[in-house]
Amino acid sequence: MFNRYWRDYPWWMQIMQFGLMVFIFLGFASGLAYILLPALTGTHLTDIANVSEQSPKPVINGMILFQFITSLFFFLLPSLVFAYATHPAPFKYLGLRKPGKPVHWVLVSLIILGLMPVSIAFAGWISHFNLGDMAQKMQSDNDRITKAFLQMSSPGSFVATFITIAILPAIGEELFFRGIIMRFTAQKTPGILMPVLVSALLFAFLHSNIYGILSIFLDGIVLGLIYYLTGSLWCSILAHFINNGLQVALIYLSKNSPAIDAIANNNQLPWFMPVAGILVFAVSMYLLWKNRTPLAADWTDDFAGEVRSDEEEPGSY
Repeated sequence: MFNRYWRDYPWWMQIMQFGLMVFIFLGFASGLAYILLPALTGTHLTDIANVSEQSPKPVINGMILFQFITSLFFFLLPSLVFAYATHPAPFKYLGLRKPGKPVHWVLVSLIILGLMPVSIAFAGWISHFNLGDMAQKMQSDNDRITKAFLQMSSPGSFVATFITIAILPAIGEELFFRGIIMRFTAQKTPGILMPVLVSALLFAFLHSNIYGILSIFLDGIVLGLIYYLTGSLWCSILAHFINNGLQVALIYLSKNSPAIDAIANNNQLPWFMPVAGILVFAVSMYLLWKNRTPLAADWTDDFAGEVRSDEEEPGSY
C-alpha cells in the first residue's frame, strides 16, 4: 500500500520532503525566468545581475518579473503543494482559518502600524554602525536592487511593484515561515517561544538586509505572535501586507513629497513618530492579548480530531 498523505512519514522525512520540494520549484523557476524574461521584457538573467535605479526600464521590469517568479516558486507554491500532499485539510494545516474574534482584524492592523515607525527608526540607527566591508557590500547590493524595484514612474509600474513586493510576499512568506516552518518547529519544541523565534530568525536571514536584519527579526517575532494569539494565519498575512504595502505606497507618493521621500528612502523620522508607534503598538498588543483566541493545544498534531483504527497500518491508504 502507498502513503496517501505525507503526514504518515516521520518528522525528519517531512522536512526533507519540504526542502526537496523547494529546491525543485526553484530549479523550475530558474528555467521559467530564462524563458520568460527575454519574451516579456527583452532582457536576460545576465542583464539584471547589476540592476540599479539608473538601469533602463526593460532591465528594471525584468528584475521585477524575476522577483515575482522567485517569490512565487520559493515561498507560495511549495508551501501550498506541500500542505496538499501532507494533510487532507491543507488550509487547516496551514492555519488559514478565520480569527477567533472580529476585533482581531483591527488590533492586528494597529499593531503593525505602530511597529512600522519603530522598525524604520531602529534600522536607521543600525545603519550608522560600521559592520565591516563585507556587510557594507551586501547592504549596498541590497539597497541598489531595492531602489531599482521602487522606480515606479507610472501607475502600471506601481501596480506591478505592489503585487510583487506587497501582495505576493504577504501570502507566500506567511505560508512558508509561519504556516510551515513555525509548525515544524512547534512539533519538536515545547511552548510557542522557540517556534516564533526560529521562524523569525529564518525570516530575517532570507531577506538579506544586513542593517535591517534586527528590525526584520522583530517583525517576524510579532507576526508569529499574531498568528499564535489570533489562531489565524490570515491575521499575520494582513499585518505583513500592511507593512509592505504601506511602504511601497509611501515611496510612490514620495515622488511629489520631499518629506515622505526622507522617510521612505533615508529612514529619517521625527522623534515623536517612533514614540507614538511604541504607544500604539503596546496598547494594541495588550488588547490582543486580552482578546486572544490562541492556537489550540494540539494545533501541530497532524491527526487532531481524527480517530485512527488500531488495525490501520501506518503509512497505508
